[in-house]
Amino acid sequence: MYPNFPYMDLKYLLLLTLLALICFAHTQAQSGYYVTAEGQRLDKIKLRNQGPIVNAKECQQILSEFDNLTLLPQQLTEYGFNMAHVYHSKMIIIEEEPTQVFLRLLVDGNMRLFYYSSKWRKRFFVENEEGGLIEIVEFDPSDDSYDFKQALRSLCRDCVPAVEAVDEVKFSQASLSRFVEKFNACDERPLPKPHYGTFVGWNLSTLVAGHAVSMQILQEAEFSYDGTFTVGGFVDLPIPARNLFLHVEAYYSYSDFWYEKITENYDTDVVVNLSSISLPLMLRYTSPNKKIRPFFDVGLTFARFLKNNSGIQQSALQNGDTLSTYIINEEPIFDNFQISAGIGGGVLVQLNNKLAVFAEARFHNFSIWVPTKQRLFRREIMFQGGLRF
Repeated sequence: MYPNFPYMDLKYLLLLTLLALICFAHTQAQSGYYVTAEGQRLDKIKLRNQGPIVNAKECQQILSEFDNLTLLPQQLTEYGFNMAHVYHSKMIIIEEEPTQVFLRLLVDGNMRLFYYSSKWRKRFFVENEEGGLIEIVEFDPSDDSYDFKQALRSLCRDCVPAVEAVDEVKFSQASLSRFVEKFNACDERPLPKPHYGTFVGWNLSTLVAGHAVSMQILQEAEFSYDGTFTVGGFVDLPIPARNLFLHVEAYYSYSDFWYEKITENYDTDVVVNLSSISLPLMLRYTSPNKKIRPFFDVGLTFARFLKNNSGIQQSALQNGDTLSTYIINEEPIFDNFQISAGIGGGVLVQLNNKLAVFAEARFHNFSIWVPTKQRLFRREIMFQGGLRF
């Protein structure tokens, strides 16, 4: 007797694999254009995106399902994918030999920034209005006194705000791109860079029953907002999109809640005492103004409750006297870990190059993920202010 071979499972696996390969091929084939060395421009053609290393060596046009045309840097002046990367044909030195390659254009303008990727390292080049191509290297083994920031100062000496911002530049694609953009606009606004800070605040929170709560007392419970102080810190990490930051925060808070229901025969109390460490992960947009900078953020908050004393107590009454008291809940009514959706906004005032003060209001609703829907979750409104360095 042969084993029962999972033929249907294998068929579905092969189908999914085929679909994945089709999707992969589709993402590699993108609409684009190229300009020949003679100046002829071809638009709305299919190009294959082969990754930064291969794209620097060749441009591949898809003619049909089985036929491709490979074009070298000597044959084109530039090529690009619509709504994506653009490459220019340039002559650079590779292993002490002049070599024609495709450089990816990172920033366009009076000063252009180009990027070249190989198996060994990443290289950056700037080009001025006259067309001179200059490589910006991080270190020079033959010159211990070389400093790439000093090289940037000499290149942007015509723009004072750019010269003043050189010390904040890192040798990375995102940082150099922001710096060249700043130079092209001769923008006085500060460069995006990592920041950290601390804050104190006032936290107003309440408890809400999940939709699947079956206990009548929890369905009826209406908890008043409890106001307590909170304290925390944060880090702002710039991301490539303009004026956007990943805002990572941690804060401590505590709350006490109580709900009482008295009937003719019973006195029922719902008591919840909480303390928690919360970790918001927010996407923050900050207005690029120089001094007064409004901002808003949206994201998720992960809360771990360090103290979770919760329960439902019921006392039997007769003629106003307590006859007996007992606990009526067999399981916890509040989970130790919950996830919230959060949204907020505020204003930041830049006092000097290193210090800013801010104030923010934010709302958190911890109903995104509660392990057991029959339990309570927390809602909170935060008002906070602090310092950013």
